[in-house]
Amino acid sequence: MSTQMPGSIEADADALTKTRLEFAERCFINAQELSRFMDQKASFLLSAVALMTGAAGILAARAVDASAEQDWQVGLKGLAFVSFLVYASLSFVVLFNATRVFRALPNILPADTAAPGLIFPLILLQRYKPGEDAGEDNYYSRLQAVGPEDILHDYANQIVVVSSIYQRKQEQINRCIKLFQYLNISWITVILLLLLTIAFG
Repeated sequence: MSTQMPGSIEADADALTKTRLEFAERCFINAQELSRFMDQKASFLLSAVALMTGAAGILAARAVDASAEQDWQVGLKGLAFVSFLVYASLSFVVLFNATRVFRALPNILPADTAAPGLIFPLILLQRYKPGEDAGEDNYYSRLQAVGPEDILHDYANQIVVVSSIYQRKQEQINRCIKLFQYLNISWITVILLLLLTIAFG
């Protein structure tokens, strides 16, 4: 029957605490990276829409100069520009939804949390307002007194907060991607009609 020495038990507890803190930190960083990845996806969508609209705009400018003498040519030209307007409207909807990903929504933060609130700026400023009751000194005192359990609680709070932000962004990105698929169909239609207008004009 083996017995552990008090020093060994304390070392095991310290190692476990350190492992928990490292795990919480990794989870927090992972949640932040996932949220940033949603921002990157939104940026890619904005860039793609800008390139597609630029290409369609160049062809539309050339199609304006194309001569339409026969009735079917006039009809083709009119159809091309109506489809371009539909594409432009749809691209605006995609851009509007993609830019919503970048909005900051402080109301997702839980106001009743018992976490120390030492990480996230919005919680931090609510509890330690600069210029009011020496907010910086209060924050400094709280940092000096913080223990491993407090740190884990703060990490847990922030992992939940950042994950909820990620969830909102993911829903908006999925909506944008679905709209972007329809935009691709509209873009191909516009390009074909404009090319036909230029070719037969």
